[in-house]
Amino acid sequence: FDGHYDHWAMLMENLLRSKEYWPLIEVGVTIAPASANAEQQQAAAASKLRDLKVKNYLFQSLIEQFLKRFLNVKLRKIFGMRCVGNIKDPRR
Repeated sequence: FDGHYDHWAMLMENLLRSKEYWPLIEVGVTIAPASANAEQQQAAAASKLRDLKVKNYLFQSLIEQFLKRFLNVKLRKIFGMRCVGNIKDPRR
């Protein structure tokens, strides 16, 4: 979005509404309960796929610089503690 977040946000909302993915943003991903029947499992799988499609649109809209920054932050959150040594690596 190159510093113009409000404009980018409006474009993304419009795109996601036109693709009928906006309810996923408002409600979130459906997760099947542990004792889910086939219909609930299918609904959860469809919701997860729609979530991946939404993320794909968002990632495509980010310029490379911001995408790299986002991925670096996410990876640091996942692996940061292990690198510092605060969490034992189960493979050791």
